[in-house]
Amino acid sequence: MDEKFLIEFPTCPNCGCEETFMNEVSELLKKKGWVKPEMKAFFDIKEGTLIDPNRLATIPVGSNIPGFQIASDICVQCGTFYAKSLKVTGRIFEGVKLQSGQLN
Repeated sequence: MDEKFLIEFPTCPNCGCEETFMNEVSELLKKKGWVKPEMKAFFDIKEGTLIDPNRLATIPVGSNIPGFQIASDICVQCGTFYAKSLKVTGRIFEGVKLQSGQLN
C-alpha cells in the first residue's frame, strides 16, 4: 500500500445521496462567515497508529510511522452512518506519554 493512500466515498452506500449531516451544518456556518469556505466537516474522525505496545520503547522519538484516519458522516436522506474517507498518513512518533503518577 502506498504511504499517501486515500479513498473517498462521495455518496451514501445505501441510497446514493450526496448530502451528509455535517456538510449541511458546515454550509450554514460558511454562509454566516464563521468557518473558512474550504473547511471540510465530518461527524467523526478516528486516527491513530497500529504499533504493538511492546515495541513502543524501541521506536526512536522523531521516527515517521504509518498512521490512519477514518472520517465518517451521516446520510441526511436515509440516516446511514458511513465512512466518507480512509487515509494512511505519516506520523511523527513523539514518545510514550506518561500518565499522572507514572515514574520516569
